[in-house]
Amino acid sequence: MKNLNARAALTDKVVIVPLLLLFALIGSLPFIYLVAISIKTPVDAFAMPPSLLFQPTFASYLQLLHDGQFGQYLWNSVVVTGAVVLISTIIGALGGYGLARYGGLSSFTLLTVVLVLYSLPRSAVLVPFYQLSQASGMYDTRVLLILVMVAVNQPFTVWIFEGFFREIPRQLEQAAMIDGCNRLQAFIRVVLPVAGPGLATTAIFSLLFAYNEFLLPVILAGPESSTMPVLVADYAGSSDLRHWPLFAAAAVAVALPLIIVMITCQKFIVRGLVSGAVKG
Repeated sequence: MKNLNARAALTDKVVIVPLLLLFALIGSLPFIYLVAISIKTPVDAFAMPPSLLFQPTFASYLQLLHDGQFGQYLWNSVVVTGAVVLISTIIGALGGYGLARYGGLSSFTLLTVVLVLYSLPRSAVLVPFYQLSQASGMYDTRVLLILVMVAVNQPFTVWIFEGFFREIPRQLEQAAMIDGCNRLQAFIRVVLPVAGPGLATTAIFSLLFAYNEFLLPVILAGPESSTMPVLVADYAGSSDLRHWPLFAAAAVAVALPLIIVMITCQKFIVRGLVSGAVKG
């Protein structure tokens, strides 16, 4: 047994770890290249072959800071993402709890409908949402983006929460209700703290969806309410070659908050996914 354990440990060190490092390096190369482009001048950015030795410059980042459009799009992203995460998490938790606790044919049918709606391609709902936005006068507003993203993201949050709450013993909330709590108080004071990892995991995935979403803002929003992915795409599609380092700087600026969130919350994501996968 000791020999087997020693051999497995040696295999991990010699084979598995180097392979994982190699895959991590390959996956990081596009972002590393993007960072390099962002600190180059336009001449160096388009040099062929690419220049490895160059004088770094942060002119593109300074240009972004002085670009009022960048600040507006960033603020739109913060407002829309924060609202989508908050609303999706609250509604998803309540809906998932209801489906988990009141099972039966109706619960199964509703969960099936939720999964079918989540599987629909984004293009299938764009035209109806666009027509509704024009008819209601809400086109190019942050409220419209928040409502649409919540509607698109809600099946995912309900489905995830239902799996987490189903694994929490009913006896916990029953004991709280015996002590004088009503159903809502038992849910808030007992069930939600136990489902903390699942709550954090769902909120983080909702944040990633809302912050990175491109198709919905590019169709349903204009200059007043568009988010950062749209601005980055505008920079990338510019015919002015001088905008290439600016595009790279904008992409890095958009990606950095997500990288920080993922590194900071990695343990919560792993714990939440493992908790949801364990059957009681």
